[in-house]
Amino acid sequence: MSWIWVNGEWFSSDQPVLSAQDRGFLYGDGVFETLRVYGGEVFQLGAHWRRLARSAEFLRIPLTWRPEKIADVLAELLERNGTPEAAARIALSRGPSSPGLRMNGPAEPTLLIQSRVFRPCPSEIYRRGADLVIAQVRQNADSPLSRHKTANYLLSILARQEAFEAKAHDALILNQYGQVCETSVANIFWVRDSEIHTPPAHCGLLLGITRSNVFRIAEKHGIMCRETAIQAGEIFSMEEVFMTNSLMEIAPVRRIDGRQIGSAAPGKVTGALMARYRERSSWAQRG
Repeated sequence: MSWIWVNGEWFSSDQPVLSAQDRGFLYGDGVFETLRVYGGEVFQLGAHWRRLARSAEFLRIPLTWRPEKIADVLAELLERNGTPEAAARIALSRGPSSPGLRMNGPAEPTLLIQSRVFRPCPSEIYRRGADLVIAQVRQNADSPLSRHKTANYLLSILARQEAFEAKAHDALILNQYGQVCETSVANIFWVRDSEIHTPPAHCGLLLGITRSNVFRIAEKHGIMCRETAIQAGEIFSMEEVFMTNSLMEIAPVRRIDGRQIGSAAPGKVTGALMARYRERSSWAQRG
């Protein structure tokens, strides 16, 4: 049996605890964060919580829980579930309310926290690189929702299904202008003239926590890292391509739509970033 925490109470994960009127279920009216746990220590909880809080404020969902309390809840959850190497998820919805679309705001939004045993990506991806396809679905760069990790995850689900049907690891999503945006679950980077580039926010992407770490690592080691908008066709001429998120960390890309990227994956810059990120994430275990 595994445990979940909902609004201050503990439940078995197979118990029905959400209202049928919860707007997260009815409308995708909520936000969430996925966090990596190393050796029982949650990595960068503060950064994830701040992003969740910003999105909650944007959606006008009250968030009254303090991050210190959430840290305590996560520590107990990991102990209860016996998951020192875990993926944890914090989900916030507007909660149950009367019918209609107005943001009337119930007295108590729903905050749910859960964890599961961490299952890493296949080791082949890190050794040889991932295969991507360019998804047919498009991100709307002009929508403010593209900047938030909302409970409506259908665009990513559709893109990921395209990758599955093409026997690829993930799908590269473009925006309505044909610009490179992100993958179904990750930020995308590329290397050109030994400099690192990634799309800016106005292309319609979520500003990832691991994305920010790449900027910090690059700055520390004297590697130029820029935000650059490019058209889809330009990605094929890059020296290296890699993708990032909290669970996969940094993963190289070897092919996009069947076309080889660079001479090898991981490339020199990507390989160095992968090693340095692992050093950074190991800090979580050292406190």
